[in-house]
Amino acid sequence: MSNKKLSKEDIETIKKRVESGERVSDLAKEYDVVVKTIHYHIGKDSMKGHSNLSQARLIKENQELKLVLAETMLELDKEKKRKLENALKRI
Repeated sequence: MSNKKLSKEDIETIKKRVESGERVSDLAKEYDVVVKTIHYHIGKDSMKGHSNLSQARLIKENQELKLVLAETMLELDKEKKRKLENALKRI
């Protein structure tokens, strides 16, 4: 396979076909490029598509997950403290 340059139209067509479920390896053979070339174009363009809104959603989700983790850790600490207190009472 060569590593020829894909046109903008080819890249758009390939992206749509990948989104519809076609295998990248099959498309690479059809367009006579290496698989890495297709992944490069898909990845490069997906980075442009991240909007501020989607980034804000990810930040909010991350904060919520950190809160859940902190609450879980506090509950575990409380449980450990209860077990320790019960063990000390039995001594």
